Amino acid sequence: MGKEIEIKLAAADAAALERVRADARVDAARVGAWQEIRMVTEYLDTPDREIAARKWTLRRRTENGEAVYTIKTPGDGYARGEWESRKEGLHEAVRELVRLGAPEELTALAARGVSRTCGVEFLRRTAELTLDGARCALCLDDGMLLGAARRRPFCEVELELVSGEAAPMLAFAAYLQEHHALREERKSKFVRAAELL
Repeated sequence: MGKEIEIKLAAADAAALERVRADARVDAARVGAWQEIRMVTEYLDTPDREIAARKWTLRRRTENGEAVYTIKTPGDGYARGEWESRKEGLHEAVRELVRLGAPEELTALAARGVSRTCGVEFLRRTAELTLDGARCALCLDDGMLLGAARRRPFCEVELELVSGEAAPMLAFAAYLQEHHALREERKSKFVRAAELL
């Protein structure tokens, strides 16, 4: 199974994100240059919301214009099931997601037809960090949650494990919370966007 381990930290505004970016411990742990990715996300579901009913999230995101389909499923703690496909069309992507290990039921659900329920648009500034043997992606996200008619701005820090144990990453998240007035955000971007429907 594909697995994602991440923690999200809500920030008050873009200035708070900039303070995290300038933090000396972030700079010391950083491997390589900062990258910028423009993200446009559409969350997809069947007309009767059968995907959300299973607590799954199906999305189509463009990252600097390149399409990525992702399915996420529930997990324990900070972990979730996650599979990605860079196929351009939905049905081709779903076939690849299932081949990679996503639930087979996704094929039948997608065949019923899916459409956009809500979305998110944001700029992600990201760099890889090395923390006591663990490698993780540090993402600074600044954008807008999009319901059908309502919008809400958001700023957040995301740490996602790339390799190694999660403990050093979670300890670093605690450091960032304490030193930059961040708070843990337990709701995904999808859940917060769906609340605007």
